[in-house]
Amino acid sequence: MLCSACRLEPVESIYGEWELIKVKIDSKTLKAPDQIYLTINESNTVELSLEVNECLGEVQFGDSEDLALLMDGCTKECCDSQFSELFVTLFDNVYSIQFTRSKLILFNDEVRIHLRIR
Repeated sequence: MLCSACRLEPVESIYGEWELIKVKIDSKTLKAPDQIYLTINESNTVELSLEVNECLGEVQFGDSEDLALLMDGCTKECCDSQFSELFVTLFDNVYSIQFTRSKLILFNDEVRIHLRIR
C-alpha cells in the first residue's frame, strides 16, 4: 500500500516529530497504539502527544549516546490508555539514544523505545 504522507528518506536531524512504534521491556515487546508522538524542538524542548493528553519537558544531549529527558508534566484530561501511562513513566527513565536514518531509539538497561520520523 502506498502512502503519500509516509516519509521514507533518511533525515539529517533528530529534531522533528516522531511516531511511537513499539516499546521493548526486557524481552517483551509492546506494540504502540496509533497516534502517540514525540516532538523534539530545536530549542531542546520536547512534547509527548498521547491519545488525549500532552506532556512537556526538555532534552539535554550529552556525549555520544547520552541524553537526559526532564519532563515538566502532563495535562490531566480523561482518558489515555494504560499503554500511554506506562510510556510516560518509561520515557522519563531513558538515558541513551540511537539515531539511524529515519528511526530513533531511546533506551536504558531494561527498556527500548522505538520511534520513526513522521
